[in-house]
Order: sequence, then structure tokens, then C-alpha cells
Amino acid sequence: MNAPNRGGSCGPLTEIPTEITLQTDPVLLAKLHEACTEEPWDASAMARLLGLPETVAFIAARGAEPCGLVLTRRAGEDCEILTIGVKPAMRIQGVGAGLLNTACDWGLRIGACRLVLEVAADNHPALRLYEKCGFEGCGHRPGYYPGLYAGIPKIDALILQKPLGRRRLGHGPD
Repeated sequence: MNAPNRGGSCGPLTEIPTEITLQTDPVLLAKLHEACTEEPWDASAMARLLGLPETVAFIAARGAEPCGLVLTRRAGEDCEILTIGVKPAMRIQGVGAGLLNTACDWGLRIGACRLVLEVAADNHPALRLYEKCGFEGCGHRPGYYPGLYAGIPKIDALILQKPLGRRRLGHGPD
């Protein structure tokens, strides 16, 4: 992958207005997650995650229609993306980049050094977005995801990071 794009920018976004707001309703988040992914989390899972310290969710909407979400948490000096998704009809329109920018901005606000996520190695559209937004590989989990259909082998997970332009705590002069 290319050199990291530090800070929140994923480059130019679409001209279609997208509003991104904080969301705390686990039922709404679960319904949106179901519309965005093949393996959705239910409302009780969303509620458990939102109950963890320093875990927040943001949704993207075009008009009154929610079209994407990102769920993040502080993990030590990192801001970890637990899940990110965009409704299929809204993909490749800047919604995912907007959600990543929001996660980067939140990471900077909480003092994180980097944004971290994992993605299935065969999720090429997501990998293209993450590369465009400055993510780089930092780890690999062989056979992490189960194959969705009989006879399909397990899929590797790639761990990606994006430095947020902040030194690690206790490293170097202040």
C-alpha cells in the first residue's frame, strides 16, 4: 500500500451531501448493520459494545435515509474500528470515506496514535478504499473468517493501520 495519509482526510468525497452523526440506538444500528453486511450484529450485541468505555457509533445519512455506520473504540493508544459498513446501493459514493474521516477525527480527539481495523483479504472494494485513505498493512490472521458457503476455505484477515500524526505516549520529546 502507499504511504499513509495522516489525519482525517480520505481525499475528495462525492458532492452528494452526507450527514454523519453520533448514534446511540442499538436497534437502529443493528438494522443498519443488517442492511450493510452479510453477517450482521443484533441489537443486543450493539448494546453490549456501546456499553464499553470509549466506544462510539456514527451513522451516515443522505436526507432522512441512514446509509452507513462505523463503530469505534479506544484500545490503548489506538482507535479501533469494530465495524464499518455502507448499504450496497450507496457504495462508491463517498459514504465510506466520510465514515473513515469521522473515525479518524474521533481518534485524534481522544488522543489515539493510529486508527486500526481488520478486513477480509478478499474484500477488494474495502481494501481499495482503505488504501485511498492511507491505511497500510500491519498484521495478518490466516483463516480468520469462515467461508460463507460449503467448500469455500476460510478467509484471511488483514490488519490495517493509519497513523494519526501523534507520537506514542512516552516516546520522544513533548
